[in-house]
Amino acid sequence: MCRHGSCEDVMMRVRTDSDQGSRLLRGLAVVVALIQAVILLWLLVRPVYAIGPDQLNLVEKEIREKNRASGFGDIEIDNLHGRITRNLATVAALGKAQPYPKSSEVLTDQTARTEFISALDQQGKRFYRMRLRHGLSFSTDIFPNIYLYEAHVFLYPKNPDDLTQGLDRMIVQFYRINYSGIGHTREVRRIEHPNPVDLAQAMNKPPGADVQLLDNSEITVTYYSYPTSQKPTYVGWDGIPLPDMGVEPEEQIQLHKAEDPMPYEKQFRIIQAYKKVLRAVDRHLAQAAAEAELDRNVKINNMIDFSTGGM
Repeated sequence: MCRHGSCEDVMMRVRTDSDQGSRLLRGLAVVVALIQAVILLWLLVRPVYAIGPDQLNLVEKEIREKNRASGFGDIEIDNLHGRITRNLATVAALGKAQPYPKSSEVLTDQTARTEFISALDQQGKRFYRMRLRHGLSFSTDIFPNIYLYEAHVFLYPKNPDDLTQGLDRMIVQFYRINYSGIGHTREVRRIEHPNPVDLAQAMNKPPGADVQLLDNSEITVTYYSYPTSQKPTYVGWDGIPLPDMGVEPEEQIQLHKAEDPMPYEKQFRIIQAYKKVLRAVDRHLAQAAAEAELDRNVKINNMIDFSTGGM
């Protein structure tokens, strides 16, 4: 039992606490509703104000500008140019370069096909050609086409009498023919560097030394495509396109032109593709150089083996 006055006080305090709790809950509900509204508004407006590919932060934009200004200089590219030059000089010096075929007999006699040849182009310039890959490939169509493909690299030395002076030109070529059915298409894809030298010369410098990297802006990617009706005047006796084809390409792009730069993402893909084919060329030439040196050493050992000569 409580006195009349005290009971009323207790009831008033209970009602007051209940009202405060209700106001607090209503306030929280309003805050939650406002947050949900803001999130919904952000989701609706975000596509309009999203950062596009050309709206880059300052750091990334600065990196892209520096890469373009330097011609996409890359120490790995310089190092690969240097190793390719040295291995080419080794292979050529050990007499592994064969002459260019002079008749179509090479098409029927597989033993006449050589992995590594030396010849003069139409302008009388010395070049070396090495086979990288060959075989069959298939398209990804519902009814896939079959292609015969050949991959080669053309290497032009600055001085044919001294290959160690560097390369004047390098062309990596992927050639394929769709030979399914009566009609076929010849496709040639090329990536070319007009001055593939080792400017950094990092091999001759101590670790951490400053190096100057080669400007690779003039790397070009070229695409040719010709139907059956067009005579393949651009191929040699062995059916491989000549280094100077003498026909207009269907498409040709340069890595970087200051007055008309392509999207950076495409430039990045081109430079990565060039590094990939450079590694392949380096790997094949390194193997050829190692085999040439091994053959030479075996011959020397045979020549100086006097154990069976009755000495």
